[in-house]
Amino acid sequence: MDLETPNKRLKIEPLLGGLALMLLLVGCFYVLKPFMTALMWAMILAYSLHPLQRVFTRWFRGSRTLAACFVTLIVTLTLAGRLFSRF
Repeated sequence: MDLETPNKRLKIEPLLGGLALMLLLVGCFYVLKPFMTALMWAMILAYSLHPLQRVFTRWFRGSRTLAACFVTLIVTLTLAGRLFSRF
């Protein structure tokens, strides 16, 4: 009786699982592809505004919600000011 043949056989379940994972990753990339620019800007803004967020959190005695609202308000007013200054 040959005991080594079942161990040498190619197992199909791990291969199908890996293929399904690759298809899922490719599908996620194609769904997120139109939003990549916005996602990159969101990461840049989140990283660059984090020190300001910490300062405002101290100002509002630990309230991260108020600090986030204040940062959002400042960014919105800055962008609106730049937009309307062109007219």
